[in-house]
Amino acid sequence: MDKPTLVDRTLSETEATTPLPAAFDSAVPTYDETFSQTILGRWLRDRVRKRLVTNYHAGNHVLELGCGTGEDAIWLAEQGIRITATDQSDGMLKITYEKIRRSNLAHMVQTNHLDLNRPDNIFETKFDGVFANFGVLNCVQNRTRLAKSLASRLHPGSPALFVVMNPYCPWETLWHLLYGQFKESIRRFAKNGLQVSIADGNTFQVWYPSPDQLKSEFQTHFEARHLEGLGVFLPPSYFNHLVSKHPSLFAKLARLEEKVASRFPWNRLNDHYILELRRR
Repeated sequence: MDKPTLVDRTLSETEATTPLPAAFDSAVPTYDETFSQTILGRWLRDRVRKRLVTNYHAGNHVLELGCGTGEDAIWLAEQGIRITATDQSDGMLKITYEKIRRSNLAHMVQTNHLDLNRPDNIFETKFDGVFANFGVLNCVQNRTRLAKSLASRLHPGSPALFVVMNPYCPWETLWHLLYGQFKESIRRFAKNGLQVSIADGNTFQVWYPSPDQLKSEFQTHFEARHLEGLGVFLPPSYFNHLVSKHPSLFAKLARLEEKVASRFPWNRLNDHYILELRRR
């Protein structure tokens, strides 16, 4: 696979300093064990993959934002889809590269460092689509700027699929209210974002755009095509211990969720939502 060429840009001192890579580097050793390989993690990822193969097909060249440990990149490559897998965390990219090598998919997957908060520093290559799974866009403050940069790298009509953490998460809200934690129950509505910790005490800033807000931020260059909830009846991933204790119950909830996830109001009341757009 041809390696995409980066457009060089001088960064300001503020832009050059970010705690995000360190936070995710510290999560590398346990990420697959605590999410990807869990029952809940597999259910959620399988749902996303059904939408991915609806939008992307063998022979396409797709840009992945925030590839993590490469689970989706490798799976899509096995479907015949070329992937440029990017992440801001060098630790995540290292794990992804090793998985690609072991899977003999180096001809299908290229890894590259990419900071989404510096979206002008993006590839010259034109892609057939772009996607970002499980909250990657929540780590981006200026998503309108990102939308413009992505649009410049996509062919007209190309699909974009984003899995985004929603401010309206009944599971989380009700759980915190049950324990009298009112402040925590509304934490996703923080206007200026929220400091969160992922591992080893490392913190970084996240934002929770609603589906309508994200559509608005992308509307100049993208047309919204499909919206569905992910984690409507299934809980957020940090409740995986409950799923492990009651797998039969949650399997039934997973099947029910899949039937109603694209309907109102379930496509707006969830831990994550899947928003599919089309480059104008």
